[in-house]
Amino acid sequence: MALFANFQQSWTISALSLSSAPSSTAADPFALVFADVREGRLKPVLHGTFPLDEAAAAHTLLESRAAFGKIVLIV
Repeated sequence: MALFANFQQSWTISALSLSSAPSSTAADPFALVFADVREGRLKPVLHGTFPLDEAAAAHTLLESRAAFGKIVLIV
């Protein structure tokens, strides 16, 4: 559908929101997610990494909406 063509790059699926959960409740799901990352079952999608002194270039890339995945600044 043409209506959705402009939004295709900005779709996000969010599955974890613990902002209102007590900290004792939040610890278990986070531990499970990090275990999955550590064991390779869950892999974050990275577009690229930038050294901190190239933060302006990273921001320009974000604004262009050309990135697919996360952009990481290396400190």
